Amino acid sequence: EYHPEPRVAAIVASHEHPEFIVNVKETGKILLVNYSDLENLAVTTLPAARYLHDGGWDSTHRYFMTAANQSNMIAVV
Repeated sequence: EYHPEPRVAAIVASHEHPEFIVNVKETGKILLVNYSDLENLAVTTLPAARYLHDGGWDSTHRYFMTAANQSNMIAVV
């Protein structure tokens, strides 16, 4: 669904890979941005619940968790 001005709720770096995880608030999309080749960024889009908020890594740094309060859901990547 098109949104005229989606906001970024979080940009978090991976501890293991050359990737950023980007939460796009209104669209409910989580973007995995691989920056190992800066001339050709690879972006993987994961659908999630709308109105994502800030997120963070679990204690093992293996899983990234983010809340979507309006949907009463948690997305885990």
